[in-house]
Amino acid sequence: MPQRRANTYLPIYNPSPCPARCTALENNGSECGQVLQAQHHDFCSQHHFEKKRLYKQYKEAEAEFKAQGDPTIKRSIDAMEGIVQTGEKVVALRDEVNRRFFSKGTEDNRSHIKHILKIKDQVDSLKILIASEKGRPTKNVAEGTSSTTVTGGTEGKTVLYRNPLSPEVPMSELNHLPRESPIIALRIAMDAMRANLIDRIYQIFPSLNDSASLIHDREQGTERQPNKRDLVIRNVFREFLVWTEDTDVLARASKTETIDTFLRHSTKELDSYIKFLEAVKSSRHDTSHFLRDAICDYLLPQDVPSITILGGRVALDSRHRKMGVDGWDILYQLFSHEDTRLFLEQYSMRYDDLLLVKKLSALYRYGKEDEATSWLHPEEDVAQECPMALFLGFVAQTRSYHEPNTPFAHTADGAAIESRSRNYLTGRMSKNDPLAKQLIDELASRVVAFSFYAYDRETGEIVAQNEDMDSNWITRTRTACSEDQLVDATWKVEWSLRDILNHLNYLRSYRDRMMGRDYYELIIIERLSRPRFGLLHSVAGALVQLSGDPSPQEIFVKVIRDIVPSAEQDESLNSLLDQTIPDISLSTTFPRIEYEGSRLRAWDVRRNCPDILENSNDGSSLDAREANLLSKILSSMEAAGVVSKAAKYERPQATPMLLTAMDGHEDVYFDYSALSGGEQDYTAILGKLTADDASNILCNSTLSLDGDGLRCFARDFKAANPNAVFTKGMIHPHYCAWPYPHKSDISMLANLNFCTPDGHLYKWKHLPFDLPMSFELWQFFLHCEINCKLPFVRATQTTFVICAATAAEAETNMAKFLAVAEKLGWKLSFPMAHRWTSELGSLDIEVLWRGIQPLAVNKMNPSSSSFFWSD
Repeated sequence: MPQRRANTYLPIYNPSPCPARCTALENNGSECGQVLQAQHHDFCSQHHFEKKRLYKQYKEAEAEFKAQGDPTIKRSIDAMEGIVQTGEKVVALRDEVNRRFFSKGTEDNRSHIKHILKIKDQVDSLKILIASEKGRPTKNVAEGTSSTTVTGGTEGKTVLYRNPLSPEVPMSELNHLPRESPIIALRIAMDAMRANLIDRIYQIFPSLNDSASLIHDREQGTERQPNKRDLVIRNVFREFLVWTEDTDVLARASKTETIDTFLRHSTKELDSYIKFLEAVKSSRHDTSHFLRDAICDYLLPQDVPSITILGGRVALDSRHRKMGVDGWDILYQLFSHEDTRLFLEQYSMRYDDLLLVKKLSALYRYGKEDEATSWLHPEEDVAQECPMALFLGFVAQTRSYHEPNTPFAHTADGAAIESRSRNYLTGRMSKNDPLAKQLIDELASRVVAFSFYAYDRETGEIVAQNEDMDSNWITRTRTACSEDQLVDATWKVEWSLRDILNHLNYLRSYRDRMMGRDYYELIIIERLSRPRFGLLHSVAGALVQLSGDPSPQEIFVKVIRDIVPSAEQDESLNSLLDQTIPDISLSTTFPRIEYEGSRLRAWDVRRNCPDILENSNDGSSLDAREANLLSKILSSMEAAGVVSKAAKYERPQATPMLLTAMDGHEDVYFDYSALSGGEQDYTAILGKLTADDASNILCNSTLSLDGDGLRCFARDFKAANPNAVFTKGMIHPHYCAWPYPHKSDISMLANLNFCTPDGHLYKWKHLPFDLPMSFELWQFFLHCEINCKLPFVRATQTTFVICAATAAEAETNMAKFLAVAEKLGWKLSFPMAHRWTSELGSLDIEVLWRGIQPLAVNKMNPSSSSFFWSD
């Protein structure tokens, strides 16, 4: 039964009383009803193997029938009887397989109809031939007659004997019987009953009466030409005959030109036809697929495999059938009722059909929101709430929104209750859509924002999962005697991912079972409660980004060009673009951004201006344009190996922020000031790098942190080597991180991370500029690896000086330094040896390359005007 939970837009159904069950039938026609072991199964294990066994027997019998050769070749009676026996076995086995395993399931078993009817026809022909050879009557099933061979003047001729009660025998052929004959009386009564039943059928659907070229309208008392609706209704009846797939009935229907003739030659089946047509007339949901298939047959291309039933074509291969725009137009214009929009899945052959009709509805093709017959109801259909997500291929199914968590509640006896809830969204994307796997990967990588689960509906295979299933709760509570004791109480999960999966399976078995399974199911659960429901817009934003950041107007135009008939496209474009397009905003697209490798952000800002981020917006308040820019920058850093996305959730340590730089662009900064321990802990790290105390390292006279140390080093080297030559160069750091190798060897640096506004968690592979004491850590590393090991080199932050006692030694010293840099994975820039100079004043040695400063620094210190360096 439906069960509404608190603070939800839509009711959440508890599917536990109605789990997916086996759709097979027992031998006596009763339903199996066993609960299925897996969500993508149609049958329980017992009937799964029984179906395989019967199908194997059917294929073996079919192969045996084929192996006996052409049935029309003259052979002995015994041989012909053997062929008949095998053929009847083939037909009986296929009828049993179809009746028990396809009459209620989702699979389509119609591809062998033409072949099985051919076998049946061959068997019936052989039976007549055998009877002719033996000279005794035998029943001809296809024609409802009997045959025999007689001797004398009629030798060699076959005389047909027919049942006088059969509707196929005209009453005129019974004139030789007395009028008071019981046969005549019984035949008249049977014909009257049959005519009454047929009249009931025509009362339900006058369109089925194809005995004349015109249709008689009983209400209006007029006659008219059959229209599109009449032809579709006739196809509904043909589809029902194919669905039941009784070989005897199909054999007769394939040889009958009209529905009226077929009905008047039917007997016991008429009652079942009336029940079916009444169900169709009342728009019963389990008959929707017959109308869908009938529409597809009406639109069937000439080159698609088909069989002629009662004078009309019926498709044999469902793979080539689809609703398309014309099919949905027919359904809306001729057959729609107030509930149709709620069950569009039942009219969809595959997921692409469903996606198409949802898009067409969002384009107002099937009415506007305020129209009673409209299929557009975004307040009731979560798939229509966000057109951008829908237009890019995502059809939302269910959702739940909970108000932000409230403080504790108390029961009547004073016990404290704490409740927690999360929002979630479920949706689908086609397996044929190249964006589907990209979206799944993208949402699964947002480990801070979402718990995510995706699976293939067809195979049941898990495609992506970023958290254990048991950890994915939706609502939970805990109770204790007092609020203080709640922290030690155990949480009780009321609704979880498993319940969502059960709900989706329930919808599949109840509403969607006649639609193909060619899609992925996506389940997105927010980790934190939000003041408003934003999951759909998060999906839309991700799809827009994955599509190359087209503008909303470009998306609308593309959708119209893709799905609206060409003759109507211009009118649709003019109509829609004159209106306010949902979700339209300023373009957030950017030219290709490659910050990493082509731009150096200032690395000493946090050290010189520790309060610079206090008045800046944190990452959670970035607008769409800023978030897009941030994504581009981080993508370039990830491609260069500076950061990597985390696959599992960890507690975030920082959030990126954007500051406008002095060149007009924006740069990324990270606030690690709240990191546990802060500067004191990282000062302690320095003490563990060598045997010295941290204070001694930081006070070491050779551990210079500014350009004065370079000038003093070069001056002292010149004093010791009067013929010395020098050059100044640069160690290229990453865009906003030091190229610190083996960072992971230091425990406090190994798991540094940050979280983006959209929920991605990134881990640093190198040492970020903005980490407390990173300035000193990096300089100490240079001190140990360069300054202490290469006496002719002195490096400070990004800048270094190489010296040579004479010009002849310049090449040697340069090669030694390059070897060390290559081992450490660094990139260096400095002049070739012949450009080195002995004039120290010309090198501005004390000036360090510091990267591009933020504009805020210039406001704090107006005297600073350099973009790239400072003293």
